[in-house]
Amino acid sequence: MSQAKMKSVESTTEVEMEYHQMVALSPINTMTATKDGTLTYLNDVSIKTLKTLQEHINVNVDDLIGESIDMFHSNPAVQRKIIGDPKNLPYHTVIDFAGEKLDLQLKVKDINAIPTSDYPTPAKRPLNSRLLTGKLENKFNIVMPDWKSELELCLEELRCKQ
Repeated sequence: MSQAKMKSVESTTEVEMEYHQMVALSPINTMTATKDGTLTYLNDVSIKTLKTLQEHINVNVDDLIGESIDMFHSNPAVQRKIIGDPKNLPYHTVIDFAGEKLDLQLKVKDINAIPTSDYPTPAKRPLNSRLLTGKLENKFNIVMPDWKSELELCLEELRCKQ
């Protein structure tokens, strides 16, 4: 990678870190979510505010990352329609949640793909990348089958189709 590209990557990282710190320390409730409505970030002020409403939230506030924004809406289909079409954004509304008025500002942040070749070192795969299933098992009160037995079932099914 050229020195100019490396400098650009370093500058972007510094700017991103400053931006992240600014949002984290902001006195404004700030949450981010994916386009499909999965929460990806809550700043400390959001966590503090939501903890005052914990009795109305069916998930522990400390565990909201990875959960759906649907829990905050009486009709999630309306929000899905709004966030599902970039032409609807930016969007501003005030919702009533648990007797509190929450001011929502929805914006789109474009994320540009960067090829691995633009990074100074290639990404390395972990030596052991098995999926940890404990959270799924606890959340849905299930026992996940062993991957080896499931693989055998799939292979057997494929053999039978041949």
